[in-house]
Amino acid sequence: MDSKEMSIIWEETTMLSLVILKESVKKFERAFKMLEGQTSLDSKLDNDMKAFVDNCRTWVTGLLEWTLTSERYKMYQYLHQDGSVVVPL
Repeated sequence: MDSKEMSIIWEETTMLSLVILKESVKKFERAFKMLEGQTSLDSKLDNDMKAFVDNCRTWVTGLLEWTLTSERYKMYQYLHQDGSVVVPL
């Protein structure tokens, strides 16, 4: 497999990963809205659920940030000032 083929595979894989990530976010937000509708009558339950959802958002964001900055994966070398990531092939 030559570098052009590898580049195409990398680009397609990256695009698919972004589609999956975006769809996961949409599903998460739909589930949140559904839960919000079911907990809105009980203020303690509603507040607890919202705290849990906020913690899930924080955890996932932290995991993504850690993946980009940790020594383990060394992705930090491809991280640009604007937050974008470009991995040369």
